[in-house]
Amino acid sequence: MTGTAHWMFDHGLLPVDEDHSLLIAGGGVPDTITRLMNPERGLLVPSRPDERPHSQFLRYHQETVFKG
Repeated sequence: MTGTAHWMFDHGLLPVDEDHSLLIAGGGVPDTITRLMNPERGLLVPSRPDERPHSQFLRYHQETVFKG
């Protein structure tokens, strides 16, 4: 993840859904960033489930930080 994408995640502009796809806050993410995403907007995640982001934390981030 780039520094810019990480900053946008931290500020609720680019959160991750429980299926590891990227959500995008309306009007807060420049086209230059969205054009760099693959069409599925999915993250590359580790093959081992115990190394993936936990769905509980992803859900918390969406409910408390996401500006979408």
